[in-house]
Amino acid sequence: MAIVVLLVLCVSGHAQTKKITIEDKMYSGIRMTPKEFSVDNVPSLYVFSYGADEAKINIYDDNLEVKKSITPQIPGVNYYTIRKYLEPIRVVSKETEYCHENQETTWNPETGSEVMEFTAESAEKYITEQRGYTVREKKETSEAVFFYLSEEHNYYRYEDYAYQYPNRYYRFDKSTSYLYECNDDYVEKISYPTTWKEEREDQVLYPSLINLDLDLLHQEGSSHLTQTLFNTDAAYEYLLPVYTVETVVEYEGQAGYDEVKGEDVVIEKFSGTQPRLTGVKVVNDAGATVTTISFDSNFSMYSGSSISPDVFDLGGKKYLAFNGYIQKSADESVSAIVIYSIDSETSAVRQVAMETGMRVNPTIAHRSDMITVSLEGDSNKVRKVRVVNAAGKTVKVVNVPAGQRSIQLHANELSNGLNIVNVEGEAANTCKVIVR
Repeated sequence: MAIVVLLVLCVSGHAQTKKITIEDKMYSGIRMTPKEFSVDNVPSLYVFSYGADEAKINIYDDNLEVKKSITPQIPGVNYYTIRKYLEPIRVVSKETEYCHENQETTWNPETGSEVMEFTAESAEKYITEQRGYTVREKKETSEAVFFYLSEEHNYYRYEDYAYQYPNRYYRFDKSTSYLYECNDDYVEKISYPTTWKEEREDQVLYPSLINLDLDLLHQEGSSHLTQTLFNTDAAYEYLLPVYTVETVVEYEGQAGYDEVKGEDVVIEKFSGTQPRLTGVKVVNDAGATVTTISFDSNFSMYSGSSISPDVFDLGGKKYLAFNGYIQKSADESVSAIVIYSIDSETSAVRQVAMETGMRVNPTIAHRSDMITVSLEGDSNKVRKVRVVNAAGKTVKVVNVPAGQRSIQLHANELSNGLNIVNVEGEAANTCKVIVR
């Protein structure tokens, strides 16, 4: 499959149409790197495309000619899930037989009247010729002959119950010669065995390139590429997620109700492995790793969210900020933002901030937002909350009365960019908020 992108290029006052063809790829988009990410302070146009397990980036010059082509190596992450389950058993029992009070009648053309009495032979003829059914099976007892029908619509769930309880049939009564249309009433109960069945599903996660969110650089959109964020050479760098495959402790899934035993039972259990995002790798256009950012073991990205760290500049210093959560214990987690400073001269990336107890919502705020700060620790005394900006200047101080566990700050009272919120004398009560 080929996808064509048409761009209009102005050369010497004349408009020309340039055709870019992407072969055998799933077209993803056309982007610009900001000038801040360029060694010559000029933005670059690039087109990136993805297949199931591969990617390609073409960077174009001013004439829309490819000046560099990058093929990121993105290995798949293998993991698996083991599902143990109990196969439900239908326990069916017959309750009653119900026959219509009005027996069947047939027309005798010789007498010109209805006939209520049948023989076994005439009853079957009536069922097949006048009612249009096919007799699937006949059973005869000393009292009656039973005609079981093969029409599917008359045998609702018939096969599910091992042909025991057809929905509709005819009974010829030998003692009265009457023919009745009948059906069985039956009771169904679900039961579960004690033997677990097991199935394994092997899966592959194909990571994608990480988008750098440019909003805090006053740029619209995002970019995959940079030349100057992590070092000063002319090579282009991009970010790849780093996943660690971890063992999943068996946990119970769906629960059911055993109607025969009259008790709740666990009918599904899951175990296996699961990929967890544990960091980010910075790779250059030659495929070499420039640096690796490793998250703390208790920090995780939000499940299902895209990995799009914010890029911002404070006084000429570049930062990356990742949103996620901190797992404080097995039962408690808090939202968090982890911030890394970047030294482009040495390609060093260092964590400089991480929420470790105090909760702030939102962690990235617009100037019109109200910010809720939830405090932990001793609430039986007056506490002082101080907000310091990236330059170290105190921008807000709030006295929190004894017994109060939260305060609200208006974002327009804080500095643009990074703000550090802390409770004086309580190192654990520190968090960060970015004001756009």
